[in-house]
Amino acid sequence: MGKCPAPCDGSIPLSQYRRMIADALRFALGSRQAYFHTWQQEMQNAAERQKYEQAAAIKQRIERARQADHRSFAIIRNIADFHYLIIQRGTTAGRVKPFFARAGTITPGIEVKLKDVEQSATKWVQQCETPAPPLDQTLQTNVGRQETSEQIWLVSHFLFRKEPPGLFFPRSQCPQPDELTELIHERFDHKPTSTSQKGTQPVSPPFKSTKNKSANPLAEPPDAQ
Repeated sequence: MGKCPAPCDGSIPLSQYRRMIADALRFALGSRQAYFHTWQQEMQNAAERQKYEQAAAIKQRIERARQADHRSFAIIRNIADFHYLIIQRGTTAGRVKPFFARAGTITPGIEVKLKDVEQSATKWVQQCETPAPPLDQTLQTNVGRQETSEQIWLVSHFLFRKEPPGLFFPRSQCPQPDELTELIHERFDHKPTSTSQKGTQPVSPPFKSTKNKSANPLAEPPDAQ
């Protein structure tokens, strides 16, 4: 398909491929202006040399790369900084459940009634601000790396939605307990949509912790209540 530089068959050296991956990570994490400037120069140089196909290809690259300025890409960060407080609807109406993502590892909290959120909010904020365990301990095995990757994907899957279900707060933007309480009531203090309403779907929590000690503490959505 012409999209992979194919280091696996020796088309380019592995060292060059690693530099390309490092460049892609830097670009994704926000260091973009220097890249856009370089590509603009390359496009202009190619056009001046009448290399119009090359100039068009660079222009297409720039247009695609501009999509990285979409608001969803603001969530991209290093694993050590992938740190979120997540609040989801509980297993029954009138309840919510917190989840804590630290360095990509998700830990479920205790489900509480909405009327008791104010008592729990301070503890949740404190847990959100708790430093993550050293990455060396988590990523030193293939199993640990796979589990972390799966859990980061699960959180990112919902973050990249236009309207993510529940509430997601990166550690740097975690609200104070009183504000968190207000936001939770604002988001969840209403009855789920009835299945009897035409053209609507029942609201159910996208996350549910499993009873067994599985690698993924967030499982598939439960059946609609």
